[in-house]
Amino acid sequence: MSRRNLQPHVNRLLGKHRACVAGGVLYVWDGSRHVQDERAIGRLLSRMDHSLTRADRAEIIATVENLAPEVDLADPHYVRLIDCVLDLATGETFEPTPDLVIPNVIPHAWDPAARDARVEAFLDSISSGCPATLALIEEMLGAALYRGRAPYIWVIVGIAPVRGGDAANGKSTLCSVAELLVGVENAIELDVHDLGRNFMTASLRGALLEVSSDTSSDPVPAASISILKKVPTQDMITADVKYSTPVRFKPYATVVIAANRVPGFIVDAGLKRRVRVIPLRGHFEERAVDYASALADEGCMSALLVHAVNGLRRLLERGPTRSGDGDAALGSIAALSNTVSQWADDRSLSASGLDGRACAAAYRDYADWCGDSGTTALPKAEFEREVRATIPGLEVRKCRCNGSSPTRRWKSVESSGK
Repeated sequence: MSRRNLQPHVNRLLGKHRACVAGGVLYVWDGSRHVQDERAIGRLLSRMDHSLTRADRAEIIATVENLAPEVDLADPHYVRLIDCVLDLATGETFEPTPDLVIPNVIPHAWDPAARDARVEAFLDSISSGCPATLALIEEMLGAALYRGRAPYIWVIVGIAPVRGGDAANGKSTLCSVAELLVGVENAIELDVHDLGRNFMTASLRGALLEVSSDTSSDPVPAASISILKKVPTQDMITADVKYSTPVRFKPYATVVIAANRVPGFIVDAGLKRRVRVIPLRGHFEERAVDYASALADEGCMSALLVHAVNGLRRLLERGPTRSGDGDAALGSIAALSNTVSQWADDRSLSASGLDGRACAAAYRDYADWCGDSGTTALPKAEFEREVRATIPGLEVRKCRCNGSSPTRRWKSVESSGK
């Protein structure tokens, strides 16, 4: 400790304020909720003692972080609202307590009977009256309230014809409303292309919602794809923090991507099965209602919470609602992005045509084709899986050809059986 005796402040955070560490993060009870970032804990310390310097606060926090007991976060079925804790399993509510560590507070009150005509008009307009699209919107909003493992990435796309270069289908509005619902403190806006960049990844820690709006279809760096895969499955992430030591945490943010068309990068083998497309059919004129502002009052948010909670319960019970338009949009981009299929078609390749060809040589030809066509080549292992799926009747065997040393080659099943 410094020459000034800071131990009483340490003891107070450990005692009265029930400091604890959960998932590698320090939490302190401020009297009504758990706070976690250094700035919030620093404000609490300043209220305790105005004479504390920045260095004093940093030293106290570092000491408490080393001494605080490790605990588990509260069950994700407990959703903390501004006036209560809601148990999703039973629908019951109760007062928050320091023993129940729930990092995120949804800044709205819970009223299961809440209903507002403006909310109904918004949902009907944004979904174009389609029950499946409405259900998906409710499920996406509900997932954003949930700290548990809901392994989906939500992609919002417009499927109506684009007029005058402006899609105007409500993507940005829906993203803004989702941020209003969870609260700005619980949401981050970060383009998926930047997820793996230095000092960017750490912003996912403790976030309920990650929004990437107006996402381009440009190739996403491998580092960002790696992070994007880990978020829905809550795999441990190590992230750099500027001017501090790296942090390790399990993310629980719901990823929402808005784009004019389903981005090609989602066909990555580790992402495609996680993606759920929310198709927006509408086109809104400039004079249309500004729902992002119109819904910003507490009555609307409480009514929207009811839709979100119903959607979350449905999502947890039976998975996301199926949408024919959403599945078609996802399927079409998968077909357009299947570079192996396009390569094989362009080269007029069949099982007999690849029979006996060295796997390494075939991959080099594929990678060259991708370079010439301006697309990104799959990694070698994924390429071989896609070849088997695209050209039935092939297998890989290590064998000689024309007296050469044994090497991995494509062999047609028919010729291998002879």
